[in-house]
Amino acid sequence: MGRDYAGILGSTALVTVLVRGLVQSGGIESILPLAIGAMFLFAAIGWLIGNAAARIVDESVQQRINAELEEMEQNEKLVASQASRAA
Repeated sequence: MGRDYAGILGSTALVTVLVRGLVQSGGIESILPLAIGAMFLFAAIGWLIGNAAARIVDESVQQRINAELEEMEQNEKLVASQASRAA
């Protein structure tokens, strides 16, 4: 997910700075270094955000699985105790 966000934010920053520079009639020599710098900066930000989001989703899924497994174990123990009482 981090690579996806990095690509999206980096590309968006590059295009935004290029378009802004061309609209303001700037020279390509002055626009391109700024656009490349913005691309790398926003790609790094996107990578960090994407990795954090992936980690949050993974932890949430893991917690939900663990809760369901604990509930299943408790149900099995309850059924076993009821079966031993009936016998």
